[in-house]
Amino acid sequence: MQLWRSIAILFLGLLLAACNSIEHRSEAIPKQALPKVTTLNAQPTVVWSSNHGAGDLKNEGKLRLAVTREAIISADGKGHIFAQDRNSGALKWQVDTKATLSAGPAVIQETILVGTRDGHLKAYRAHDGQFLWQTQLNGEVLASPKGYNGMIYVKTQEGTITALQLADGKIAWRYSLHMPPIVLRQSSSPIITPAHVLVGFPNGRLVALHRQNGMVDWERDISVPKGRSDIQRMSDISADPVVINNTAYVVSYQGRLVALSEQDGQSVWEQDMSSYSGLDILGRELFVADAKGEVWAMDRTSGKVMWKQSSLQGRRLSKPVAFGNTVVIGDEDGFLHLLSQTDGSYINRISIDKKGVEAPPVLMDNKLYVLSRGGKIAVLSLGGQ
Repeated sequence: MQLWRSIAILFLGLLLAACNSIEHRSEAIPKQALPKVTTLNAQPTVVWSSNHGAGDLKNEGKLRLAVTREAIISADGKGHIFAQDRNSGALKWQVDTKATLSAGPAVIQETILVGTRDGHLKAYRAHDGQFLWQTQLNGEVLASPKGYNGMIYVKTQEGTITALQLADGKIAWRYSLHMPPIVLRQSSSPIITPAHVLVGFPNGRLVALHRQNGMVDWERDISVPKGRSDIQRMSDISADPVVINNTAYVVSYQGRLVALSEQDGQSVWEQDMSSYSGLDILGRELFVADAKGEVWAMDRTSGKVMWKQSSLQGRRLSKPVAFGNTVVIGDEDGFLHLLSQTDGSYINRISIDKKGVEAPPVLMDNKLYVLSRGGKIAVLSLGGQ
């Protein structure tokens, strides 16, 4: 027995050494039964739906939807990029990148950008999918690139943020932080302001870099690792920060939700919180899903809790999105749940794809664009909208 125990411990050690990132799971939290639908108000209507490609099931990447005025751009784990008409869903074009895609697509100034498992950033023309250029980065890309004024900013899983020229992919500067032994297999995108590139790292630190040269203007610990084991000490900022009126809102895993000054990093308010999926803001209200599956509404100026909905625990929720008078959030079983913005009461749900909804829904022109892990795209309207 002692021999087998030693072998098991050795195998576990080798496994952790070979793979330094893990996927967040909610098995320890019992999944709640589906709540009862209390009203037929806010009934979502599917405008159109389609299913192109292989989805993102096998590769466990973090592929998203990019929605423009003319098209919806999606990708699958086998390396295909698809462009569909935004109004009808008709396929406009598709290309095979011949790479394992792990992040994006993002559309920046008529250029489509995708990240790959082997650390390449690839660029394609949005109009017809024509290949433009590619640049080798220093690690796997799990976060969608962001752009500003002819530059691209992309973060790799190894803890490096790279600034590149949009025109040709030439690297302008890089900044790196030392990473903890184990991190979530989920990475936040940098947030770009006129002055800064705000980057959240797996060690719980938010860094404000000068946008033009990558020098550090200020840095702030959003969460401080606690516990004895590497897993207990995980404190990733894996959800994208949000900046509104010079205030940045940042949440970390096993840490805190913090509102702070974008100018100097000084705290406005703080709330203990563990979240990996993200937050949304509408007016004075901030909506966030925590790691247990509880959905919170807070006053973004003070941090005061307005309501909390606990009936979706254990469902591995996506980022919440304010949609009409509701808060919409996806889950691992492929449901979109609708909550009241006023008090968080459960209103309705719609099934998108049993393979799950993990990517954050995209809101544009009163339509909600949803991508499932199986590659299904559904466009929803709410009531008469």
